[in-house]
Order: sequence, then C-alpha cells, then structure tokens
Amino acid sequence: MINKSLSSVAKWGKIFILILLANAPYCLYAAEKVVHVEERSSSRTLFLEGFSAAHQSPKNLKHAFDCYTKASEAGYLPAQYNLGRMYLTGEGTKKDYAKAAHLFTLAAEKGLVLAQYSLASLYEEGLGVKKDLERAVYWYKKAADQNDDESQFRLGLLSEEGLGLPLDLVQARLWYKKAADQGNIRAQNNLASLYESGQGGKKDMATAVALYHRAAIHGHTTAMNNLSRLYHFGLGVKKNESKAQAWKRLSQSRNT
Repeated sequence: MINKSLSSVAKWGKIFILILLANAPYCLYAAEKVVHVEERSSSRTLFLEGFSAAHQSPKNLKHAFDCYTKASEAGYLPAQYNLGRMYLTGEGTKKDYAKAAHLFTLAAEKGLVLAQYSLASLYEEGLGVKKDLERAVYWYKKAADQNDDESQFRLGLLSEEGLGLPLDLVQARLWYKKAADQGNIRAQNNLASLYESGQGGKKDMATAVALYHRAAIHGHTTAMNNLSRLYHFGLGVKKNESKAQAWKRLSQSRNT
C-alpha cells in the first residue's frame, strides 16, 4: 500500500515537473511582466515624488531633478520628458539642449506626444540638434496625428510660409482648422486671416469675424486688433467706432 502510494507520488511528481518545463516560457514571461509592473510602479512613484518637489512651495528642484533622473533611467516616459524640460529651461540644472533633445527623442519614439512636439520645436530652431525643418515636420505630424493642437498650428504656419513643407495655403487652412477647433487661439486668428483674405479657399468674412472674436475673447491681442480694424472700417460687420476703440484699448492694456 505504501509502496503503491509512493509510486503514485513519484508518477505525479514527474508529471508536475513536465508541466512546469512545458510552461517554463510562459512562467518566465509572467515573472518578467510582474517585474516590469513593479519597475513601472517604482518609476512612477519616483516621478510623482519629483513632480511634487518641483511644484511645492518652496520648490526643491534638486530633488525633482534627482527623482526624474532615476525614473528616466528606468525608461519612464513622463520622467524623460520632464527631465528634458529641465535641461531645456535650465530649471534645476544647467541648460543643455543636446541632453534635452536626447531625452525628448527617447520619449518621442515611444509615442509621448509632448515629447514629439518638443523635439520638433528643437529641430525647427536648431537647439541641441542640427536645424532640420523636415525632421521638425516629421515630429510635428507625429504629434498632430495624436490631436496635439500646437503641432497642428505649427504645421499650418509652416505650410503658410513654405518652410519644411511646400507653400500650400489650402493645407495651411486644414491644419489651422484642426487646431482652431480644439480652441487654439493662434490658429483661430491665422485661420480668420485666411478667410478674410480669401487665400487658400473661399473668402468668408462672417467666419473670419467669428474666429477673430473667439480668439480675442480668450486673450489673443492680434485678434483684438483685427476686430478693432474690422469694426473701424465696417468689414464683415456693421461699422461701429465704439467697438473698434473698445477692442483697441483692450489690446493695448494686454500689451502693457
């Protein structure tokens, strides 16, 4: 009886070992996933600690920098972006555009939209990298495809000016509209200008006025001046000197 039981245990022990061996790749994968989750959790904790240090009163930028650095080295994308921002602005460390570009690249290649926009800006300005408008456009488009309104605005501007892209006012309208629909006031003003002039499509003064107004009420001073001009000359609106002066004064108060 005992021998039979021992034989049974040995048999099932062998089967159990075979099952473990057969599932070893899965078990290893599962273990790695657990480790990765723990690493991400630890990196996120470091990131949040750094973020808190950077925004507390008074700020502790050295601690923020140290936390972001550790989390960044572990591959945590938000930390790579925030550390890149510190190198870009010189806040908490010495300015280093090349290091900022490197960190933005790491995060941008993993799809972080803020890093994609920031990297595009560096290529456009030639900061930390060789100026390359085609690369700037590449990264702006990556961010724009994720509905980043600032990237959409920049693509509209580059299309309007023919920089890094063929001069194409029709395309400029399209990019401006994408950004304007998301509330980007610079895009609203520039799109209004194209509607007013009829460049890149149909002239539409009513839409131009509406867009200038949307941008102006949210603080865009050029849009305020444009509204003042339209009311002064009665373009697309009934001539109204009182409103013209009101928008002009508001613009001037914002510029002082």
